[in-house]
Amino acid sequence: MTPEEARRIEALNAGKIGIDRIENTICDLAGQIADMTYEYAVQYKTPDGWEYTYESWDIRWQDSEDVQRVRAYRDHPGEETRIVRRLVSEPEVMEP
Repeated sequence: MTPEEARRIEALNAGKIGIDRIENTICDLAGQIADMTYEYAVQYKTPDGWEYTYESWDIRWQDSEDVQRVRAYRDHPGEETRIVRRLVSEPEVMEP
C-alpha cells in the first residue's frame, strides 16, 4: 500500500471525506488491484521453517509459476517444497 492509499483509508475511517470522494477512492483502488499481477517463488522446508531457494530478490521472484515448479523439482529433489505467490504492481516513481 502506498502512503497516498494509506492516507485515503485513514481519511475514510475518520469520516473526513464525502461519499463522492469515497466512490472515487474505491474506484481508484479497484483499478490498481485489477492491474496487479502475481509473481512466484520456491520455498523449501527446513527444521526451522520455510526458506526461499534464492537469496537475491531479482532471481527469487518470477512471473511464471511453471518456471518455479521446474526449479523446485531441479533444486530440491526429494525435499518438501512449495510455490508461494505475491501480488505486485508496476513500479511507480515517487517524487520527493
